[in-house]
Amino acid sequence: MNHDYAPPVDKLLEYGDAHGVDWPDYLALGIRAEHIPELVRMVSDEALQQTDSESSSRWAAPIHAWRALGQLRAEAAVEPLLQQIIVRNSDEYGYDDWSGEELPDVFGMIGSPAIPALKNYMQANAQIDNHYPGIAASGLRHIAEAHPELRDECIAAIRDQLAKFEENPPILNAELILELRNLKVTDLDSLTPMKAAYFAKRVDLTFAGNWSDIKADLNLDPALEIPGGEPEDMPIPSLLPEGFIEALDKYRALTERSEADDQPEILHKTLRSPQFPPRPNTKKIKAKRKQEKKSRKQNRKR
Repeated sequence: MNHDYAPPVDKLLEYGDAHGVDWPDYLALGIRAEHIPELVRMVSDEALQQTDSESSSRWAAPIHAWRALGQLRAEAAVEPLLQQIIVRNSDEYGYDDWSGEELPDVFGMIGSPAIPALKNYMQANAQIDNHYPGIAASGLRHIAEAHPELRDECIAAIRDQLAKFEENPPILNAELILELRNLKVTDLDSLTPMKAAYFAKRVDLTFAGNWSDIKADLNLDPALEIPGGEPEDMPIPSLLPEGFIEALDKYRALTERSEADDQPEILHKTLRSPQFPPRPNTKKIKAKRKQEKKSRKQNRKR
């Protein structure tokens, strides 16, 4: 894709690392509404997305671009940004934390124009067992927080999707419940499908915890009567491999021994056994995927 961007958007190519708590004021660079098409093009620039972060800061340019689109409240950017959720979290791309963490903030800044697209995206992807629809739900929550006048509309959209808990994957139900919890909902219209999803055992407990946890987080009145059967607390599955805690205890005990002891050998046997294989080298995996993609493109040209 062509990297010839018109000023002042071209400044984002060398703007630098995107890490940091506070987003810069990109409009101070002279970026205005007429630059929205260029910003959208930069967000979708595959070559920039695949730039090696160790040799260049250009990998951050699409991130700076979508932040600027948020500051511009660019309605035209909503659909291209939603498409990036799929692109940047695909097997080919290698999965991306930035989109899941930042795009909901961008949607929150855009506000009302993003609501219909987020609702449609969440509904269209509800049967996919991944985080795509959850990112859209998070975007609705960010809109509700940034624009109190839109709070009821956003809650209704999340609640309506949760009402389909029997059809939704358990992970989506968990994410929807967490978004409603984050919005501190206490109305019966929202609490009823939350409780029903737990009662039907259609909630991924590793993400949301038990119904009792949600009630405690919302500080609900114990006397409040919510329709439906009372869900029982279930054991929350561990995300750690079986035996990991025992191995960790051994490691902690070994670190208290003197330096003269054979800690390295024992630690190697404890934590590098086949049960706990080494963490994969994600940089090498991504580099291999890039090379495979490049080879496919070359073959197509031939």
